[in-house]
Amino acid sequence: FNSLNRQVAMLNIQRLCPPISTSLINCYRSPTDLFVGNEVLASKEGTTQGDPLAMPMYALATIPLIKSLEEEGTLQAWYADDAAAAGKICSLRCWWDKLSSSGPLFGYHPKATKSWLVTKQEFLLDASDAFANTGVNITTDGRPYLGAAIGTKEFVSSYVQSKVKEWTSSINQLS
Repeated sequence: FNSLNRQVAMLNIQRLCPPISTSLINCYRSPTDLFVGNEVLASKEGTTQGDPLAMPMYALATIPLIKSLEEEGTLQAWYADDAAAAGKICSLRCWWDKLSSSGPLFGYHPKATKSWLVTKQEFLLDASDAFANTGVNITTDGRPYLGAAIGTKEFVSSYVQSKVKEWTSSINQLS
């Protein structure tokens, strides 16, 4: 949200959703002054935290990026600034390369060290070869994703059990 390219966002939103573009242009055409201690910083990129239009702006502004990443054999899922894709390893590598090269043009900067490829054990070697030197993490167990779990039955079960334990503890404390 903080590094969204405002100029590109405004142009995209004017084409994609003209009814909201006027409001967003009025709010974001000029930099906003941020007061930090004795300094004044000009906020020139991204959306403003707390702005009710920040999420719609971000969502509309990233549609062209998402569409450009449509890759044969790959399914995408986006939630705000969290991107995910599923598919065959070679398609995922193409998707990752496009995201890494096109994303920054929109102000979206994927971080390989925070990215995880969840694969089945039989595809681990292929995944390791395909994603060598990218910095993308690879696992055959699973990973949490947006409050849920993706991976083996064992990983998902363990994740759910830990969440239930946390919730039970919270309920007991509250009661």
